[in-house]
Amino acid sequence: MIPPLSAPITTPKRGIGNQTLEKLATYAGTRNISLFEAAFESAMEQQLPARQHEELLTFCKFINRMQERAGKEECTPVLADLMSAIDYEAWLFDSHEPKQAEKQMVKRDGFCRLDQPQICCRRENPAGHDADDCTDEPARIT
Repeated sequence: MIPPLSAPITTPKRGIGNQTLEKLATYAGTRNISLFEAAFESAMEQQLPARQHEELLTFCKFINRMQERAGKEECTPVLADLMSAIDYEAWLFDSHEPKQAEKQMVKRDGFCRLDQPQICCRRENPAGHDADDCTDEPARIT
């Protein structure tokens, strides 16, 4: 079974397709671990052709870099870079009717607040508050 929400890893095309994801899901299932964790296990290298394994690791390392940035930087540039890297807008318009894609873009822009001061809630923020304590005040890292 192909994992849900596979579009970010398969779009834009990066040499990771349904077969790679199915092998990853099967391996992760047998080990009872996450797909992400499975990607980094050395045994996974034997499960995939070299190119697909390298592309999978490249994507997972990218996600790790985005996570690291999210803990240190304001969210707007991180989210904008993520959306750009996965070519979200092109995927959206390629896979949806234009009206539906436009609605999704409005939702994305609102969620990412690309046109407003940054709002960023993390589990641990500089003020020491939990994510449940987040307000509409921008979280800044000094």
